[in-house]
Amino acid sequence: APDFIVTSQFTHHLDDAEILTLLAWMERHAKRGWYIADLHRHAVPYYGFRLLARAMGWHRIVRIDGTISIARSFRPPEWRALLAKADVAAVLRRHALFRLCVSRLK
Repeated sequence: APDFIVTSQFTHHLDDAEILTLLAWMERHAKRGWYIADLHRHAVPYYGFRLLARAMGWHRIVRIDGTISIARSFRPPEWRALLAKADVAAVLRRHALFRLCVSRLK
């Protein structure tokens, strides 16, 4: 079994039931802990990314995918509710560039 399990920019692709399954799986398999890094749903990155992507001339698919990813991401209360439902005592922190990180050390 791994000591730590890390996921990055992934959970916003899952529905709530799949996230609960992922949390349970990480709890069972990580010996020492796990870490989830993902986007924070917020108006600033949602509209800011659209403007930045257009100004930088990024491909239309990148602009659309980035906007969808931000829209599907979570806010802190949603993470807290998921953790409570999973009965997992984890730490939720905000990080620069509108990122939310959820972690648990055993």
